Amino acid sequence: MGSTDEIAKPPQLVAPRFLQDAEDYVESARQLDALHGGIVRKWVSPIYQLLCHAIELTLKAYLAASGVPITTLANHIGHDLELAFRCAQKHGFTPSDGRFWEVVQLLAPYHLDHSFGYGKAHGYVTYREPSKAAEIVANTIKGAVEPYVRRSTTRSVKGDRAADRRARAERRRRSDARCRGRQRRSDQAHRRHVAGRRRGDERRAGGQRASVPLSNPTIGIAGCCASAASRRAAEQRDEVAPLQLCGHSITSSARASSVGGISRPSALAVLRLMISSTLVTC
Repeated sequence: MGSTDEIAKPPQLVAPRFLQDAEDYVESARQLDALHGGIVRKWVSPIYQLLCHAIELTLKAYLAASGVPITTLANHIGHDLELAFRCAQKHGFTPSDGRFWEVVQLLAPYHLDHSFGYGKAHGYVTYREPSKAAEIVANTIKGAVEPYVRRSTTRSVKGDRAADRRARAERRRRSDARCRGRQRRSDQAHRRHVAGRRRGDERRAGGQRASVPLSNPTIGIAGCCASAASRRAAEQRDEVAPLQLCGHSITSSARASSVGGISRPSALAVLRLMISSTLVTC
């Protein structure tokens, strides 16, 4: 009774198709009855077969509009017209034509065992005239089932649209959350990268300050070298001076020496000059 696509749909959206098929079956029964000018023995079973299908689809259209799943309609209710009628009553179904229940009770047993479809012998049965039965079913469709199905379908469509809007909003919210998460992770990675570079620069700058503490390293090194050279020169002069005196005359040794711009005689030369003068006098 329903394709895979219909089973996947909400039952409220399938109900209009059931109702349209029910109306088509009623119209076919009417035309077949009118074609032969009333009850003709060999056409009774096909006419009532059409009417039984019309009743079944009418009740199932009401149940589907009430939200009963398509699988329940196919597997649980099946072709049991009385069961379908009682289930529809539980969902608030009230036929607009009071004779509808009589037609259901009359045709239900034969529709359940497919008597009309397969021509099974079931004895002598008095049926309501096909035209009258078709009129009762048509009145029930127009008066009770069709308005209910239309309202239910409209609510379902609106609900589906609202559900679609909610689903789209939820998808947008999730997409925005993912984008914000990616942006946050990217910002964190950038901050870590910048902090790492800053720490590296600080370490390199600290190493340079520790190796060269002076403000002007060129001047500092030159000054240190000049001081050490001057000290070594002074020590060499102190050591070489007595040796140089032995190779000079007394008078030349007595000549004044200039140290730091001040002229003064050598004390050792003066002493030697005095001793020499005393010896010569003697």
